[in-house]
Amino acid sequence: MAFSPIDGIYLTYSTIGIFIFSVFVLLHLQNKSKFYDQPKLKYTPLVSIIVPAWNEENVLSGTLDSINKLNWPRDKLEVIVVNDGSTDKTSEVAKRYGWVKLIEKENGGKASALNAGIKKAQGGFIACIDSDSYPEPDALKYLMPHFEEDGVGAVVATILPKSPKTFIQKLQAIEYTVIAWNRKLLQFIDAIYVTPGALAIYRKDALEKIGNFDEKCITEDIEITWRLQRARYKVRASLNARVYTDVPKTLRVWWKQRLRWHLGGEQTILKHRGAFFDKNKNKVKTFIAPYQISSYIVSILGISTGFYIFARLMYRLILFGSLASKVGLTFKEQTKLFAPVFLPNIFLIFGLLIFTTSIIFTKLATSSVKYEQVSTFSSIKYAIRLLIYVSLYVMIFPFVLIHSLWRLAIRRIDW
Repeated sequence: MAFSPIDGIYLTYSTIGIFIFSVFVLLHLQNKSKFYDQPKLKYTPLVSIIVPAWNEENVLSGTLDSINKLNWPRDKLEVIVVNDGSTDKTSEVAKRYGWVKLIEKENGGKASALNAGIKKAQGGFIACIDSDSYPEPDALKYLMPHFEEDGVGAVVATILPKSPKTFIQKLQAIEYTVIAWNRKLLQFIDAIYVTPGALAIYRKDALEKIGNFDEKCITEDIEITWRLQRARYKVRASLNARVYTDVPKTLRVWWKQRLRWHLGGEQTILKHRGAFFDKNKNKVKTFIAPYQISSYIVSILGISTGFYIFARLMYRLILFGSLASKVGLTFKEQTKLFAPVFLPNIFLIFGLLIFTTSIIFTKLATSSVKYEQVSTFSSIKYAIRLLIYVSLYVMIFPFVLIHSLWRLAIRRIDW
């Protein structure tokens, strides 16, 4: 059988995928003893927590209750809720907490709300917490010491789903541990590219220096991190500091969320396309932008070649079956005829390698992050979820990517 260009593309895609997995596994082996290293806090600065809220009356009280339990001196903590033009009782909920400063503004989006809070904040450090997220009591005690390192502009907590119940939430529990593990590994090469809104802390002067959050970008947490990286600030991640967040319960809501994540990422890439021409060496130029762009290309190539190989297999089966029926072959003779279609080949071998490395990749992540909602590998339920996660769940991502690229092409960029 002739070796076609699509075969070459498939093998290239497979090789790149295996290479990327292998790099992260090597990073894990080199740095696993440092995952939970905790710097010591030398002083206790004033931290301003900003909670942007739009129609969050049902969840805001849970977030504020969690903030109230933080192990941080009350005189060193300022909590600001920014009501971004809500039409429900968000303001009334915030007013129940006497220690909360409430800012009322017209609806302008999350980035706009954060910027309004930053302008009023008194602290030298800005902690951003989504109004459906719930930090553990010691979260600040684990996060703040990382700012003792010179040049650190932001530190992000480990984000995990809060009480996953539905099947898709339980798959997200695995995914979020992989994301947290992956982000920690990227720290070791100074290449963290997003500081998610569930809980991230920034130096206020660093934010002001780069112009605060971009109010036109629908994923302000990705874009702000790229600007921090281009300004050569360091970004750190803590596996000790944990925050729990509400995650989508249904596939429909999940798709909408991931579509926004992709669109915001693509917005960020377009905005920072000039990073390749930066005079100063920074991680956006040398790693983050190339990594993000190549991951998109690889995803599209992967799904395209997958469809091609499946279609070619079906064509051969139909063709062979048609020929077999016409010449009146017995079942045994048909089995011999179809056998070559299923013989091991280089495509099957590479596919199995990708599947195996994906399993190893995911198992390392779940073992490292140790999220109680993800049971041990010996559990049959966990093994089944792991197989579904690797074989089906992650296969949905390229379809969301294609949808987002279509939305970007027609300039429909919104929540």
